[in-house]
Amino acid sequence: MKSVILLSFLAVGAVWADESSDRAAIEKVIATLNNRNAAIEHTADFDNSFELARLRELRPVLTISHQPWGEASFRTWPITVVRIRFITLDVATADAVAEQTLPVLFVLQKSEDRWKIASIRFLAAQ
Repeated sequence: MKSVILLSFLAVGAVWADESSDRAAIEKVIATLNNRNAAIEHTADFDNSFELARLRELRPVLTISHQPWGEASFRTWPITVVRIRFITLDVATADAVAEQTLPVLFVLQKSEDRWKIASIRFLAAQ
């Protein structure tokens, strides 16, 4: 009886470890959207070219260094993942925020042991 209980705890530990690595991989895929020139990993049926273009053209922010002879640079607010929910072992949704106020919903699918973006939707700002 003790061995059955012990084996169940070991199995649960392996699932938690796999989920944390999946969460890290999902955050990494979404973080590639912060680089305008990076190739986006998406599924074959991805048809959100309008949303992807809108995400890539977010308003840049001017950052000025206050040091003498400092430089000014443009950057966009990074896309920040707020929450990841697993629908199945191979499908997940990620709630994210762009420009600090614009909510974005990502649907991701795991294929060939890699997470890929299946859909992007901008949600109404709250």
